[in-house]
Amino acid sequence: MNFRTTLHTLSFVLLSTTAAFADPATPEGAARLLGVMQAYLGQTEGVVSVTPAGDTYAVALDLAPLAGLVPEAGATASMTPWALNLTDQGNGTWAVTQDQAFSAKVSVPGALEATVDVGSIKSAGVFDETLMAFSTWSMDMSDMKVNEVITQAEVGTQTVGYTVNSGHYESTATAAAVGVDQDMVYTFAGLEETISMPVSPDAAPLDIGVKVAQYQGEGHSKGMRPEAMYGLMAWFVAHPTGTQRVADQAGLKDVLSKGLPIFDNVVGTATMSDLTVTTPVGMFAAETAAATVDMNGIVADGKFREAISVAGLTMPDGLVPAWAVDLVPDSFALDFMASRFNLADPAALFIGAFDLAAPTPVDDATGAQMLAALLPDGVVDITLAPGNVTSGLYDLRFEGAMTAGPETEVPTGQAKVTLSGMTAIEAALNAAPPEVSGQILPMLGMAKGMAKAGDEGKLIWEVDATTPGTLVVNGVDLLGMGGQ
Repeated sequence: MNFRTTLHTLSFVLLSTTAAFADPATPEGAARLLGVMQAYLGQTEGVVSVTPAGDTYAVALDLAPLAGLVPEAGATASMTPWALNLTDQGNGTWAVTQDQAFSAKVSVPGALEATVDVGSIKSAGVFDETLMAFSTWSMDMSDMKVNEVITQAEVGTQTVGYTVNSGHYESTATAAAVGVDQDMVYTFAGLEETISMPVSPDAAPLDIGVKVAQYQGEGHSKGMRPEAMYGLMAWFVAHPTGTQRVADQAGLKDVLSKGLPIFDNVVGTATMSDLTVTTPVGMFAAETAAATVDMNGIVADGKFREAISVAGLTMPDGLVPAWAVDLVPDSFALDFMASRFNLADPAALFIGAFDLAAPTPVDDATGAQMLAALLPDGVVDITLAPGNVTSGLYDLRFEGAMTAGPETEVPTGQAKVTLSGMTAIEAALNAAPPEVSGQILPMLGMAKGMAKAGDEGKLIWEVDATTPGTLVVNGVDLLGMGGQ
């Protein structure tokens, strides 16, 4: 995943302002192309090279020389240069190809040792200068290995390893009213992660292993502003020192302001198949685990939604008492969204007020103004879409909405809960030890008494707390301050 993002970013930088280069490739064109790339990546010797080769420009990008700019003493880095072939198609588009293995190593003495190896990376795409993005792009990679050794004096040494057998990625981009709309799909197979984490100096490390047979997903962005990324990168390259950045704060503010809202909306979904997690207490597994994120950019109409679901969940043998095995969920789904907040106005306040020369970027007064601008109505709306928790004994379903924030004394909202399988739950709990059943069964009895009957033996609880000071369940105010 990280390599897909890195390759995209580097290729964007290489091509963001490459108009008017000749076909076939020429030394003069190579020199101009080198100048464009150095505007974004700096002029450190050895980072970028461009060589004309027939009809193409052979581009090599090596970030290792930039390791000297890292403040940690003794930090070193080495990497296989990114090798890209750029062909000017003469219509404002560039054909881009790559076919190579890749290796990298980063060392920060006493803190981090990391290596990355990829057996094969093959990619091809068409970069459109008008879009400042790839109109089409595809990549295939195989045999990826990542190893990290992280050392913290107060904790100890942690090792992390990742392997990915293969991966495929595709994307397209089209012009939007403002910016670019992009769509992508990807699939990775044979993912493994191993973690060895220190617990205490006298104890054995905590070892965890994760395996995923397949990881696939898709993403969609609306109104993405590629120039925002390019502009910010170019500004920092042109101002490498703190003194230079302080001196040109006005320039930075201008770049940030022009880059907003970065994107209008982004939606991404990902699904893992045949997931296993091996721990010291045994193996946890799931047939599928999925997640969705849907969020707006830095706009006045703020939105953030996240949904997660797991199906076919199993626990290690012996972890749960025999009487409780069937009570453990084998699937669940949760989908919530936050809205009615404003990111645009706080961002504008921050950009207008920050001072890089001050001890803190913004003062307390500006911070208070930003908080007030974030919640213009003093509240945020939280919506819980229909979700569920199920096992072989029961099916619990729920949905609701809530409003909360500094302008409300208590959150207000409403919800609906539906349960199938209460009789089976009670039967399982009757087999539990008395100290367990004696506490839980009376509470279930109270909940059952407040429920109303639904179809096929379902129990339903409709909760209304829209009026502050009340908690109405199926028409009965449990706080005794009114009813329906």
